[in-house]
Amino acid sequence: MSITNRHEGFTLLEVIISLGISMSLLLIIIKVNSEVINDYCSNSKESILEDNFDNAMLNLDNIINGYEVSDIKAENNQIIIKYDLDFEKDYYKIRKIFFSSNKLMVSTINHDSKGISSGKNVILNNVKEFNVYTKKSLIYFEIITELGESRIRCI
Repeated sequence: MSITNRHEGFTLLEVIISLGISMSLLLIIIKVNSEVINDYCSNSKESILEDNFDNAMLNLDNIINGYEVSDIKAENNQIIIKYDLDFEKDYYKIRKIFFSSNKLMVSTINHDSKGISSGKNVILNNVKEFNVYTKKSLIYFEIITELGESRIRCI
C-alpha cells in the first residue's frame, strides 16, 4: 500500500487572502462605477438645461425675426412685437416677451376676422432675471438662469 501525499483544496490562509483580494477588487469596481454614474447624471442634467436654453433662444429669434414684423419696442422690461397680417383689413398680431414668476413668457394677441384672441406660453423655466436694454435704436435683452448662465442678444 503506497501512501501518496495529495494536496487537494486550499488552506484557510489561502482562502482568506483570495477573498480579501476579490473583495478589494469588487469595492474598487463599485467605487469607479458609482463615480461614472454620478458624472453621467450631472452631465445629463446640465446638458438638458443647456439644451432648453438653446431652444428658448431659437424660439426668441424666430419670434423676433418672424415674417411680417412691422414694429419692435422695449417697454417696462418687456419686448413688444407687432406683426401686420393684412393692411387692408387691419388684421395684426401683438406678441409680448416678458418675465413672470421665474419663467420667460410670451403672450400673443390676435386681431383678425374672428375677433380678438389671446394666449400665453412659457419659453423658458428657471429664469432668474430678464432684462431689456435700449441704446439708441438698438434693443438688447439679457436672460440669466437660476444656475447663473447668462446670454445677451441684440435685436
